[in-house]
Amino acid sequence: MKNTNITINDLAKSITSLAKDVKDGFERVDKTIKTEVENLAIMTQNEFNDNAKEHQQMRDDNAKEHKQMRDDIREINHQTIEVRKEIKTYKQDQDKTNMRVIKIDCFELPNLRKRVEVLEKK
Repeated sequence: MKNTNITINDLAKSITSLAKDVKDGFERVDKTIKTEVENLAIMTQNEFNDNAKEHQQMRDDNAKEHKQMRDDIREINHQTIEVRKEIKTYKQDQDKTNMRVIKIDCFELPNLRKRVEVLEKK
């Protein structure tokens, strides 16, 4: 066997140094893991915030579009009512004009007087 002059103090120093190196390595790994987890959490939160903003923007856009459609429908309904009023007025005016023409014809042609009375009753 080889004769080595290693003392217990030298062995203790080596073990202490090795333990310190192992401890430092674990601390570096722990710090690296914590840093990576924090970075991942920040990235995840940022992505979540971006998605939330995008989702809110889509909801706002949909709400604006929905409001615009409701406004368009109201305007179409209003225009439809106005057109119906105009048609009704036009028909009433036309009916009055037709009645005048029939009455004038009646005076000119006495045999149509009875037909006018029937038309007026309708």
